[in-house]
Amino acid sequence: MFKNMTQIIVDVSEDEAPIPLQKAINSLSSINPSTYVKFIHRMRPCLLFDVLDKGGYSYEIDDSGEQYIVYIYKKY
Repeated sequence: MFKNMTQIIVDVSEDEAPIPLQKAINSLSSINPSTYVKFIHRMRPCLLFDVLDKGGYSYEIDDSGEQYIVYIYKKY
């Protein structure tokens, strides 16, 4: 799905609340048809999902490793 798209990495795995959510929200304005955000956190970013749903963003979750990764994009 993300082939030929530019990746914007937002690694908040060392940040304390509320910085991770703020950084995620700030990164959303960078998303366009050719970009997506790879959001990396040390735990499940529960508050982020409501923001994404309300904003019309799509996302995929990878929680198979030690970090919690959310790929955020928009369907155009």
